[in-house]
Amino acid sequence: MTSRADPNPSVDAKMAIGTVSMCPEDDETVSSTTVSRMAEIKDDLESKLAAMVEAKVAKCEDRITALGDTIQKSRQDWENANSAIAAEFQQVRSQQTGLQSQIAGVESSIATATGSMISQIQNMFSTMQSSLDARLTDIAKTKAENANDESESKRPRKDGDL
Repeated sequence: MTSRADPNPSVDAKMAIGTVSMCPEDDETVSSTTVSRMAEIKDDLESKLAAMVEAKVAKCEDRITALGDTIQKSRQDWENANSAIAAEFQQVRSQQTGLQSQIAGVESSIATATGSMISQIQNMFSTMQSSLDARLTDIAKTKAENANDESESKRPRKDGDL
């Protein structure tokens, strides 16, 4: 393989480099164009970087807001559930108080009914005892009278008594 040397190397170098000069003394405009282009690229990169940072910050703020909303919703749900439980507990307590008063009323009714029934039974036994006593007395009197009648009928006969 043979290497071919370029007869005019400076022409190729100018074409390759273009308008960019390697020597600052050669051309001031090329240098200022390069500096302004570098400043433009720097500004462009800074603005892109700032935009990326702002996008990331905005995304993070959105996530923070979403998390805050979720936490707030969870807190509200918890408070609602807690309020509902407290209301149900209060309702159970009031029902318990009502049932206790009803039970006390039933107990007093039972005590009154039992006392009345015992009183009626005592009255019934007293009446029955009085009735039995009166009847036994009547039976005893009747027996005594019958005994007197029999004793008179069992008297010895006299021949003249017919």
